[in-house]
Amino acid sequence: MMPLQDWIGARFSDFYYALYHHFSLRYPLCLLLKGADECKSGRYNPVMDLSPEFLNSPLNIVEEEAFQPTAIPKKGGLIAWAAAFLTGIVAMITLFKSGQMPCLTMAVFLFFLLAAILITFSHWVDSQTSILVTPSQISYQSPFRRFLQNWDQISELTLIKAGHFWRVTIRSEHSFFMIRVDAGLASKPSPERILALPNGDRLVRIICGMANLSQVDEVGDSWVCRRTSGTLDG
Repeated sequence: MMPLQDWIGARFSDFYYALYHHFSLRYPLCLLLKGADECKSGRYNPVMDLSPEFLNSPLNIVEEEAFQPTAIPKKGGLIAWAAAFLTGIVAMITLFKSGQMPCLTMAVFLFFLLAAILITFSHWVDSQTSILVTPSQISYQSPFRRFLQNWDQISELTLIKAGHFWRVTIRSEHSFFMIRVDAGLASKPSPERILALPNGDRLVRIICGMANLSQVDEVGDSWVCRRTSGTLDG
């Protein structure tokens, strides 16, 4: 069973994706209540028939490399804040004139306010998140999580299909962190790809190579990479 922290992180990530790119309430609510796999049709889950081919080419490094998410453009947040502000003004005028607050107006205001908060929050988190790999260890730092492990402490890497991405979870015995890797469905840049970690496939290949996660098993709609027995011993 997925740990509670994993579930909360996955639901927040997918909810934000739907809210920012599709601006629809039906799909985010479905994500929160049922999960991504039950809600994503062909439009939302186009990687259902793909496999992560980059797992077949692990990498080893001799010097450190840094990775950082691309921060969500502030434009989306500014638009959402402006929409919330204007809707709030309309709501106040309506309340002043009629003495009543229409439910629809309040719902629209809360929707834009939530969108603005989520986009602004995500931009801040991405700007403060970084991943560093060296020949001896891997570190992940964000405002809410610190992960620092030697390569022999990495026990498992899991990839799950999620929209235009692979949702990748890197685990040690006592900790984990998650990233999104572009599934490479489009040759041209698209709004969805901005949520993926730049060069995320290279990072996954480095983790598999340096941690010797050479045993790859397909489990349902996910792939699990584990260390082959006897590697990294001594």
